[in-house]
Amino acid sequence: MTLDNGILETATHVSYFPNCNLFWKLEQWPLKGVSEFFVGSPEDVMNVLMKGTSNRQTAVTNMNKNSSRSHSVFQIIVRQEDLASKIELCGKLYLVDLAGSEKVSKSRAEGKVLEEAKNINKSLSALGNVISDLAEGSKGHIPYRDSKLTRILKESLGGNSLTAVVVCCSPAATNEAETRSTLEFGGRAKKITNTVTRNEELSADVYKQRWTEESEKVAKFQAQLQRAQEQLSKQRKWDESMPEVVLESAEKRIQSLTSQLKKSEEENVALQNQVQELNNALNSSNEKLKVMDKEKIEMNNQLALEASKVHRLEEEKHTSSLMEEKLRKKCVELEKFINVLKKEK
Repeated sequence: MTLDNGILETATHVSYFPNCNLFWKLEQWPLKGVSEFFVGSPEDVMNVLMKGTSNRQTAVTNMNKNSSRSHSVFQIIVRQEDLASKIELCGKLYLVDLAGSEKVSKSRAEGKVLEEAKNINKSLSALGNVISDLAEGSKGHIPYRDSKLTRILKESLGGNSLTAVVVCCSPAATNEAETRSTLEFGGRAKKITNTVTRNEELSADVYKQRWTEESEKVAKFQAQLQRAQEQLSKQRKWDESMPEVVLESAEKRIQSLTSQLKKSEEENVALQNQVQELNNALNSSNEKLKVMDKEKIEMNNQLALEASKVHRLEEEKHTSSLMEEKLRKKCVELEKFINVLKKEK
């Protein structure tokens, strides 16, 4: 996708899915028109990346004859599932190309290009504020919502991710101020520290299977404990003079089984809670999907209404053109008639 003039637009188009309507959901904030491709090789990824790059808008300024007029975001999602354990691993890679900051006094931008430069500088300023707060280790509010760019990059900057930043500088002495500002920006970004954890997802079926296994262990330990207690009771009845060493051994065995039973029961409760949380998340996702479907229907209805208005306006335009042509012919005829009258006089 591209962030052009503060407006989110697609950087690539899915030509073989002409009726698709994709959304990129960010904190209840949908990005409409995002294109999605399914790829099977590095070559496929590069083809999609090059297609998006070719759709990116550029303009000529005094500083750069191919100046980017938008930020570009390219996301790759990789999923891996172990068929035996049903454990799913998920990873995301964001490739972000930021448009450069420009001084209007140097670029001499005008009109639309000037408006684009203002929005680019505004979003880069918001990004700089977020990076400064993260670099200082601020525990308070991080202003991700100050711009669309920082909302998109929230997961990359302060989430469960590793981030690499490449800064581009000009060797020209006339660009010393821009170079210094860019290096300071990179220095602040370098101070950000993220703690990365493995993204491992278990399905509801796996949680249920583990819960069943733990329940069987609990039942097994309960049966063993019951048998041990019965044996101890019988031994005490049979021989009151049983050596204390044997009794202590049996009691230790009972204590061990009791401890194992308690641990299994705790694990069982934890698994039950995880299953419940997963079911709640699934229900929440279903509700969100219903809301998105409703929004899609409303958007399609609105598009149909707008198309009807456009069609009506085109018909009115055509009718006006016909009337204009008739009037023009009448005017020509009147001029001819007037000329004839003048000649007769």
